[in-house]
Amino acid sequence: MELEELKKTWSTLDNRLKENRSLNERIILEITESKLEKSVQKLLRGEIIGVIIMFLIIPYIIYTFRADFISIKLLSWTILITAILGAILEVYKVSVLMKIDLSNTIRDNIFYVNKYKILIKWEYFTAIYILIPLFFTLGFLYYTKLKVGLALWAFFASVFIIAIIVTWYSKKELKKTFRKIQDSLEEIKDLKDE
Repeated sequence: MELEELKKTWSTLDNRLKENRSLNERIILEITESKLEKSVQKLLRGEIIGVIIMFLIIPYIIYTFRADFISIKLLSWTILITAILGAILEVYKVSVLMKIDLSNTIRDNIFYVNKYKILIKWEYFTAIYILIPLFFTLGFLYYTKLKVGLALWAFFASVFIIAIIVTWYSKKELKKTFRKIQDSLEEIKDLKDE
């Protein structure tokens, strides 16, 4: 009799433990999915702001074409082409980020995260090794031609120092966000596999 009660109690406790484990896994899955959504939304907000800024800058650049200096026109054309290509890239990055959805398979989401990561690496490479040196050179030529004062040279130098610092900081922050997204996707994959 006592053995039967002990078996019954043991079986009840075992069932409760399985239910609690299942409940805990569902809670962990929901929390992880929430963290993933939050990280993707953070990236998406930044990219949408980038699209808006790029589309606001383009008309201003077109307006500056009225200048008579050849170096300004060269600088303006360079900035305009860069802004248009940048706007196209921003829109494409937004479209890639919008494809990251928890209703998709984990494999698809990992694919889109990696695709976005490649776009960001390409963007940083272009900014660091092409755009910043190009704009620095064109700005230097323009400032030399106009024979500007020391205050404008200090402004010129500070703009490029700020550009380098902002690029470095945003790259560092994006690495953290990518790590969070990849960790969340791996954890979701592990929980769904169990």
